[in-house]
Amino acid sequence: MSGEATNPGVTRPLLTEANFRAALGGMSERKFKALRAQGVIPQPLELGPRVARWTHEDYLETVARLPRRAPTPEPATLGEARRARIERMKACGAPS
Repeated sequence: MSGEATNPGVTRPLLTEANFRAALGGMSERKFKALRAQGVIPQPLELGPRVARWTHEDYLETVARLPRRAPTPEPATLGEARRARIERMKACGAPS
């Protein structure tokens, strides 16, 4: 793969919707269409009335645009349960 990016004579194949979704980690068709409607995924090249394809550059652009999940704090109950488990282990004399 690394040689392809540096060789200007190498062309990458156009991606079908199925190829594009698979490259995005097996994204569902519903999620793919939702992201297209939101403008995250660019419009495809129209090669015919029923032939739509995306370029490798479209894929890279899409990956850069995908929403990121913000880190969420640990739920309080999880921390409480962990602390209780540690205290029980101390009470039993188990090695920590």
